Amino acid sequence: MPFNSYDELVTSLDNWLGQRVELQPIYPDFVLMAEQRMYRDLRVREMIRRAKALLNDTWEWLPWDFIKMRRVTAYPGQTGDTAYRPVRLTGMSPGQLEASYNATTTYTLPEAYTIEGLQIRFGPPLTPQEVPEGVLDPSPYRNFECIYYARFAHLNQADKNTGVVPTTNQILQAYPELYLYASLIEAEPYLVDDQRLMVWKGLYDDALNRANLMSEYDTMSALAVGVSDGGQYMP
Repeated sequence: MPFNSYDELVTSLDNWLGQRVELQPIYPDFVLMAEQRMYRDLRVREMIRRAKALLNDTWEWLPWDFIKMRRVTAYPGQTGDTAYRPVRLTGMSPGQLEASYNATTTYTLPEAYTIEGLQIRFGPPLTPQEVPEGVLDPSPYRNFECIYYARFAHLNQADKNTGVVPTTNQILQAYPELYLYASLIEAEPYLVDDQRLMVWKGLYDDALNRANLMSEYDTMSALAVGVSDGGQYMP
């Protein structure tokens, strides 16, 4: 059956698993673990987000929903040195960044970045900038913009910002088969020697590869959407 909501997904999952009553209470766990699997595997344009933040320090926090970086650009801001143009930063490993820049010299704009833990680190080290307290729009000041892959909203769980419980999301709308096959795979510990598991894993891998390849083609083409929302300010 076609489905585009959490309840319809669970109904389809129940049908595929043979309506086993003992498994029905843990269907939400299967869906949650399927989402974790897709966070690791899926890289589609529906997951691309844009965020902008003040660039006050050599170390800044990543967006809360960050998965993987696509590109980073640093801007001097309207109050900065107008001699500097925006800089598309080079991604490096932590060791490369450490070896490439002298920590005793500071600069107006960075040239490179690396990801360490939950933070983004810039190189070379930056000169301080004066920013009034309570600034909401970082654009007038030195700032950086990230284009990145973000976690999509969990189905049937309250959103951390709004408290709303989503019954659908962009991934379920665009790739319902991925949600279904990934959820079926997560039932593996409860299915003893079930030959269908290899079929489901094959279907998931095929659907995943097609989704990733098509999204990359669309993103790189002249008709690519690029950013899937209007952007946000990072906390």
